[in-house]
Amino acid sequence: MKKDLTSEHITRSKKIRTRLKDKSVDVLLVLNSTNIRYLCGHTGEFSVLLIFKKKSYLITHYRNDVKAERDTTGCTIHPIIRDGLLHPNDVIVEAKKIISDHKVKIIAVDPGLDYQRFLNIRNQFKPLKTIQTDIVEGCRSIKSDYEIRMLKYAQLEAEKIMNLFLNEIKPGVSEKFLHHKLLALIYDNVALEGPSFLPIIASGESAWGIHSYYTNRKIHKNDCIVIDMGVKYKGYCSDMTRTVFVGKPTSQMKEVYQIVLDAQLAAENKIKPGMQNHSVDWAAREVIEKAGYKEYFSHGLGHSIGLDVHEAPYLSYIKKREILKENMLFTFEPGIYLAKKFGVRIEDTILLTKSGCKNITHFPKDLRVL
Repeated sequence: MKKDLTSEHITRSKKIRTRLKDKSVDVLLVLNSTNIRYLCGHTGEFSVLLIFKKKSYLITHYRNDVKAERDTTGCTIHPIIRDGLLHPNDVIVEAKKIISDHKVKIIAVDPGLDYQRFLNIRNQFKPLKTIQTDIVEGCRSIKSDYEIRMLKYAQLEAEKIMNLFLNEIKPGVSEKFLHHKLLALIYDNVALEGPSFLPIIASGESAWGIHSYYTNRKIHKNDCIVIDMGVKYKGYCSDMTRTVFVGKPTSQMKEVYQIVLDAQLAAENKIKPGMQNHSVDWAAREVIEKAGYKEYFSHGLGHSIGLDVHEAPYLSYIKKREILKENMLFTFEPGIYLAKKFGVRIEDTILLTKSGCKNITHFPKDLRVL
């Protein structure tokens, strides 16, 4: 596994350097902690990664150096030795020293910085030109065979936990109890890093909120319950939602459930490389609109997934238009949410293949009554 990851880091850095050359950028200053992990494996705090045309430097606090030597590959460890507390800006000051030893005209930083922080960094590196680039995010959007294996394993483990968890749902227990129980089941698996996000347990009228993590509401007979959960394995995330019923679902619950399922299947049948993200979102949205529930599907169809549970590109009509490519992964999570009544969401993870897609979520999604 370590050998595979070392090879991954080398391959990823080569891709980054090629793209830097194409954009006439001399060095990439990586500030995003997930991007740092993606490129060299380091997960410590107070760190930045510098990628030059031929060499990379990981700048980090000297108390991280042992961990960095153990976890990282493909870069030179440059510890900052400082008495007392380390200020977050110290890594930028150190990066400036290293950059001054190289012939640099243009520095790129990864996106996601608030405008003021970007201005501060740009001012610190003057008179050099500093720009923002999504080079790393572009590389991350297309998964390698190694990453696909990690994501499939994370999904498999999530499904095992979900299977155990459903036994805990019964009338009288609270959403809060179930939320904590699900977290306990995740942390009981020592192979995992933990949850990929806080689980959502939303029953009855609570399910009207898209991210209603839990309340003190107790489960009632004939309730509809939305369960959104995922786990993290070797950094990689899973994300799955199932809606289940306690007791007898109403006719409207059955109708809405089938519409949401049909919307998801419509998108799954539609998606293929070369399509725009907006077109896939519309394939699902059209089903819900034709059924008369247009205003009750108030979010995008899904998002990419990897080291972060939410990654670009996004399957949404309001996001930037992008062309989908082979080996991208996306969640498909259409939903219908009826105020003060109930909500239904079904979510799977889809891998784009040469000719279409493969669903890597295998947990049953037929209407389930507990």
